[in-house]
Amino acid sequence: MKKIPLIGNIALILLLAVCLVACQKQQDATVQATDENIIQNAAGTGTPSGNIDRDDAEDLAESFKKSGTGGTEYVAFKIKDLQLFLNNIQTKYKSDVVYVNLGVYTEKTAPSKNLVGRTTVFFSGNNKKKSLGGIVKTNDLADLDFSDYLNHGQIYP
Repeated sequence: MKKIPLIGNIALILLLAVCLVACQKQQDATVQATDENIIQNAAGTGTPSGNIDRDDAEDLAESFKKSGTGGTEYVAFKIKDLQLFLNNIQTKYKSDVVYVNLGVYTEKTAPSKNLVGRTTVFFSGNNKKKSLGGIVKTNDLADLDFSDYLNHGQIYP
């Protein structure tokens, strides 16, 4: 068996140590970024695309009130209902888009008679299980293949 000279042994050990340290630093950087993203997404602390500041929100709300919307200023939904709806359409239809649709209650659709004529919103999701053959630009719900729908939030005032 050949013996490696002492200098060769030291060089080999140093080379292995440098490689191990470099690999560990790279692994730590990758794991840290991934863990941070997972924690932010799970905790809901990340910033969503389209986030606006309070001044812009107030400006949008004031403009909406001035447009004559039949008295509706906003519609509130419970977070647990929205989360359940989103989970359901993701599981059932593989939805990756949620549509916020505007509507006006009729005698048929209003949850109570005093809401007839009031503006409301309802949510729908795209159906990724059935292809539309490309992007369809239309406002007619009958032409689109949506998933389920969610409505009947609390209307204010």
